[in-house]
Amino acid sequence: MTDRPAVLEMDRVSVFLGHQQVLWDVDFLLYRGEFAVLLGANASGKTTLVKTLLGLIPAAAGQAYLFGEPVERFKHWAKIGYVPQRVTAASGVPATVEEVVTSGRAARVGLLSRYGASDREAVARTLELVDLVEVKASPVASLSGGQQQRVLIARALSAEPDVLVLDEPVASVDLPHQESFAETIEVLLSKGTSILMVAHSLGAVQRLVERAVVLERGRVAHDGAPVDLKLEHAHHSDFGQSA
Repeated sequence: MTDRPAVLEMDRVSVFLGHQQVLWDVDFLLYRGEFAVLLGANASGKTTLVKTLLGLIPAAAGQAYLFGEPVERFKHWAKIGYVPQRVTAASGVPATVEEVVTSGRAARVGLLSRYGASDREAVARTLELVDLVEVKASPVASLSGGQQQRVLIARALSAEPDVLVLDEPVASVDLPHQESFAETIEVLLSKGTSILMVAHSLGAVQRLVERAVVLERGRVAHDGAPVDLKLEHAHHSDFGQSA
């Protein structure tokens, strides 16, 4: 138990995708300043849970809340940084790393506003935090998959969100950069950022995780300390792509 307020919440949420039920009466909380990881087998509902929390998928029953407000009425989206699963930072429009990361500031300043000194400083801090300073002038399309993933994380972080939601953020990142990613998480937590991460395993961030939530077939099978996880979750779960 904690006396910290919840920043993300689900209250008995059920979700259908087409005619198939994917989530069943799910309760979920992410507390202010907490680092929680969402684990589960292939098609267990992890990504659906995240998208429902963020209002991208409607709930058939129950309610999702952001900062205590029903998600359908929430408007302060600059408070939330989201890096979706399997999305590339490259696009049809040539752009440098710095340009893509700067675009994340639009959530703060508005699409039609000019970027000022404070925006440039925030982008510079973010590039340094995720170790992209040396490639900031490089076209995003020229980067490796792991580097592109870090660009997406940097774009989300550049808006200086209160909550960071990451769906499989290190799936294509090599081990040294997974360690670097863990260091980034540690810095964000020290600043009070709340973090929800979908992952196939805990890896380098295990020492930082406060809570692990395991989904099995759309239901919460475990919600507690990572050390309490039973081995069968690791042995019988694919921990890969999810519904």
